[in-house]
Amino acid sequence: MTDDQKILKSKPKVLIFGEVNTHTDDFKRFAKRFEYEFYNLTTKEKFIEDIQTIHNDVEAFWCMYFGFIPIGGLTKDLVEYLPSGLKIIVTSAVGYDPFDVVALGARGISVCNSPGLAANPVADHVLYVTLGLYHYSPVFENLLRQTKNTGDCRAILQSGLPWNNEIGRPVLCRVPSDSITDDQANIPVKPVYGFGDKVGNRFVRQPRGHVAGIAGLGAIGKEIGARLNSIGMNVCYHNRTRLNPDEEARLGYAATYYKSFEDMLPNIDLLILSLPINDSTKHIVNENTLALLPQGSKIVNIGRGGLIDTRALIQSLKTGEIHGAALDVFEKEPIVEEELCDRWDVILTPHTGSSTQENVLGAEKICIDNLLNFFYKEDKLITIVNKAYLSLK
Repeated sequence: MTDDQKILKSKPKVLIFGEVNTHTDDFKRFAKRFEYEFYNLTTKEKFIEDIQTIHNDVEAFWCMYFGFIPIGGLTKDLVEYLPSGLKIIVTSAVGYDPFDVVALGARGISVCNSPGLAANPVADHVLYVTLGLYHYSPVFENLLRQTKNTGDCRAILQSGLPWNNEIGRPVLCRVPSDSITDDQANIPVKPVYGFGDKVGNRFVRQPRGHVAGIAGLGAIGKEIGARLNSIGMNVCYHNRTRLNPDEEARLGYAATYYKSFEDMLPNIDLLILSLPINDSTKHIVNENTLALLPQGSKIVNIGRGGLIDTRALIQSLKTGEIHGAALDVFEKEPIVEEELCDRWDVILTPHTGSSTQENVLGAEKICIDNLLNFFYKEDKLITIVNKAYLSLK
């Protein structure tokens, strides 16, 4: 009997949550050694029923990005219903907030994430939205779609009428071609040549020479710093612990350290949030910390939605204290606050900062390597995130 035949006789059963690329060599390697089935999550009740009956023999869960989010996460109340033979859960995501890793560890179930892939695409995304915030790209794009005329678009924005902080967009007015119709359409405006360096009474500026403060200089934060430094921004960072001199030297750019988050804020005009969410970071951006930022500052959040008190952010935008925000994550995700959607000074993306095909395929490979290592000891790196809790069983 060959080794392959021995493997086939004892293939562990894996339940897959979400879509996986089944055409890749990595998946074929997985399929050769595992029995698997795709599962569509609908409700907690249906999941409990199925996991105790038709799927009570599974030994592993493979969760793609959405995983257990449709039913509110794999929470403690669900863990007690999991099959006794379930040994490992792998997720294609870096964050593992939806999993109660303590309760799972107490049951002897390992949880493995897929780190190390998001840094470059997320940093690219931050560079993109940073340029968008400084150049007021959403304003020009929204207005150009309405006017369908580049000259009229620039003329409207350079007409001398102010920015309306309350609604997060410039006051619009009639231009010679009558291409805009709104509440201010009766305001007479002389034809002007708009260069495009103004949006209302705000100036379009380049990021060069401005100061970016990165809260969380981990793998992603370091790459963000490199991108922003490459366009001439000065970089500051806040971590609980300062990087050692060798780590700071390896950054390849100067980065000023602030032990206190609050001490960093008055010295920057772009705040980047690249932090996990926990008791100490929840609402780290709030009414009090927003007040510490210089007037006209901008905020980018690619960490977790709960890092920002959304009501406080909206109020700061309405007062004009904050001049823009780019949000890839949201406090009530997957729901996005309606008031954010109506503003032109907020760039919104649907948690896609790391969403590239390369990232998906890389995460799938890590999940497969974790499963193969766990069940077949193939000497691949296994990324257990709840190792400290496994002894609690």
